[in-house]
Formats: sequence, C-alpha cells, structure tokens
Amino acid sequence: TGVAEDLDYKNETFDVVVSVFLFHELPLAVRKQVIQESQRVLKAGGFFGFVDSLQAEDTKELLWALEQFPKMFHEPFYKNYLHSPVEDLVREVFELNAFSVSKHFLSKCLVIEKSL
Repeated sequence: TGVAEDLDYKNETFDVVVSVFLFHELPLAVRKQVIQESQRVLKAGGFFGFVDSLQAEDTKELLWALEQFPKMFHEPFYKNYLHSPVEDLVREVFELNAFSVSKHFLSKCLVIEKSL
C-alpha cells in the first residue's frame, strides 16, 4: 500500500496506469504529483487511463450540477478540480504519442499514450 503521489516502484514498471474518480478528491498540488508519478512508472508507449467528473470547461449545460456537487456533499477539493483542467496538467508532464478525451454524461475519460 502507499500513496499515489509517491509510488514504491521503479521507473517504467507498468504498461498501463489507471486513475478512476480519484483526482476530484485531491488538492491541486497532489494531482500534479500523481500525474508525475504516473508518468514516471509508465513504460514508454504505455497508456495512462483517467476517468473522473466532468470539469467546468467540458460542459456549459451541466455546469449548474457540477457547481452544486461540493455544496451538497463534503468535497473540499472539488471546486478547484472543476477549474483546473486535467488535460492541461497532463500536457505539462507527459510527452504524448496520442491523447483522446471522451465525455459521458457527468464523467470524462482520458487515454494518453506515453511517447516512445
């Protein structure tokens, strides 16, 4: 066991790294560290998969619901998550071979292929 921002694995250990509904639970600084760790332990040509909540820039018609979520539930980092696009954070860290984003109701999925 451990924390996602400080994994106990060697560099380029995994073919795939996945995050499912984690990032909205983390402060921005830790989100950045998790992306850096994911990149570090991912093999060249490997895939980083990400699923989490939509963010403010993803949808105007559902923004009202996204803004209500942290008010209705105890989600201390959600408001910051809404306004810090994960795509931008990933582009800061990864040299990308391929990058895709798909949106599904209140969720979005990123699939990133790390450069060789």
